[in-house]
Amino acid sequence: MRLQDKAIIVTGAARGLGRQYAIRFAKEGAKLTIADVQDVSKTAELCRAEGAEVIPLRVDVSSEDETQDMARRTHEQYGRIDGLLNNAGMMRGLGVKSILDVDMETWDRVFAVNARGTFLGIRAVFPYMREQGSGTIVNVSSGSTLRIARGPTDMNPHYVSSKSAIIGITRAVARELGQ
Repeated sequence: MRLQDKAIIVTGAARGLGRQYAIRFAKEGAKLTIADVQDVSKTAELCRAEGAEVIPLRVDVSSEDETQDMARRTHEQYGRIDGLLNNAGMMRGLGVKSILDVDMETWDRVFAVNARGTFLGIRAVFPYMREQGSGTIVNVSSGSTLRIARGPTDMNPHYVSSKSAIIGITRAVARELGQ
């Protein structure tokens, strides 16, 4: 119960790693806000089965208004925000694309979710964390940023570039947030 009564937001929680992170946090005693553009009701059910209090939200992390609302609702419900796990990401359905085959609409959407969504999530929770004098933010990137095209996702310049941007965002804001 290392996270007993900690208020944590998990984005991209409808399935996959986001769901697994949320369930683990629930087992550790966290109060959760789980967010995704897809239905999070199954994740909410699994977290509640572990005894967690859960706020399930439909959130497009690329929307500043929606990320601000997510943070506000979390703070209103729990009185604090102790953690943000910026996990939301766009990877499924991209297919393997050559640099010549990536259309700019897809490029922009991948960056909007993966990079902008990470930045907006940080910006939404930071004022609450600063006010309470504590908080933890974890941004999920990808190992594909560190290797040369071994698997299908590694061969998508839009995906790999957007995940690299997350590393840059994290480094750029670390000093300010760390203070």
